[in-house]
Amino acid sequence: MGVAVAIVLAAIVFTLTFDLNFYRLRIEVAASEATRLEVRINGKIGSLFLSLGLSVKDIHIANKGFEIISIDTLKLGAELMPLIKKQFQGHQLRAFQNLLSIS
Repeated sequence: MGVAVAIVLAAIVFTLTFDLNFYRLRIEVAASEATRLEVRINGKIGSLFLSLGLSVKDIHIANKGFEIISIDTLKLGAELMPLIKKQFQGHQLRAFQNLLSIS
């Protein structure tokens, strides 16, 4: 039981001290390359404390300089075990105050 408590405490300390905003540029570049669109994150990136996930604010996606998607807040949660196997299984995806332009 002591090991479980230590793991939980370590996870809490890690969550409270790890700053995802340090990786903002890398995240933008990876998302832009993966989608072949221009992805910008103007707001904060934070972790979701009660699940494995993150919250990103003020996201803009453009195609050839024309903005096609604007998201005020995006929350994404994922399952842990598939991530260990380099797979992604999301269990939560919420977007708030969106603007989608299709031309």
